[in-house]
Amino acid sequence: MPSKRIPLNRAKRPGDSANATSPNRSRHHRVHGASGTTLPLHGSAPAFSHQQSHRDRLLSTEESVGRHVINAPFSRFAEGFRSIKLASDFANFGAGSNKVLGITSALPNEGKSTVSEALAQTLAQSGCRTLLIDGDIRNPSLTARLTPAAQDGLIHVVIGQADWRDVVWIDPQTNLHFLPCAITSRFSNSSDLLASQQMDDLFQQLRQHFDRIVLDLSPLAPVVDVRATRGLADSYILVIEWAKSKIDIVERVLGETPVVRERMLGAVLNKVNVSVMSRYDTYGAAYYRNRYYKRYGYVD
Repeated sequence: MPSKRIPLNRAKRPGDSANATSPNRSRHHRVHGASGTTLPLHGSAPAFSHQQSHRDRLLSTEESVGRHVINAPFSRFAEGFRSIKLASDFANFGAGSNKVLGITSALPNEGKSTVSEALAQTLAQSGCRTLLIDGDIRNPSLTARLTPAAQDGLIHVVIGQADWRDVVWIDPQTNLHFLPCAITSRFSNSSDLLASQQMDDLFQQLRQHFDRIVLDLSPLAPVVDVRATRGLADSYILVIEWAKSKIDIVERVLGETPVVRERMLGAVLNKVNVSVMSRYDTYGAAYYRNRYYKRYGYVD
């Protein structure tokens, strides 16, 4: 039986016209799916052009929340991410590799992208060759925050319009590398792109060049994209928003996504109000607030 062709459709933006013309003409590319299917990808990416030099692709992250681990290294925030890093380091010991960490959440706006950035900065600052990838193709918020001027990125590399070395951005202070996801419109078949052979080939290359890769993914409830990353991520971290996320929703999305449940490194309770949390644990209140913590450099 001939292989089925699955189109990677893109959603039209408001105001788009069927006859509208663009300086960048639409090109057709084929992405081979994990099952051997050929997936035609209709051009939503600009044509391949001369790339910027590295000095023009420097991350400006001073105002980013994720950068707080660098700007305030003795903060409780930074110490929390050193704890996450240590857990991932220990997971590296043994037969299995834990090079690629997928970061996801149950619902949107739980802070997974901020956690991805802060963890990547923590890893990079420790001396690891670290790559942060915006893999939330439907809603690449990391790209909008860190590299709003990026014209090429993950999708261009996968469809063969660019080399990954020519589209990564670099933090000059920590040497963190960032692969953005520059899109002009949303892909309805983003899961097919993530499960494609070209994406797998790309990650095999990246594993050879970097010690650690942090992959910011979509949330679990709205889209199925994370399920398509079984061949990309070695382990996953689930971000849960404190006092907002419902237990039944978290349990349901984990039940629907076995790959995350089976490979989950742990969960991060995000946006915690430490003062309020200490009230729920009367006997352990000193754990959250202790005046002697300042002897260890704590500034908050």
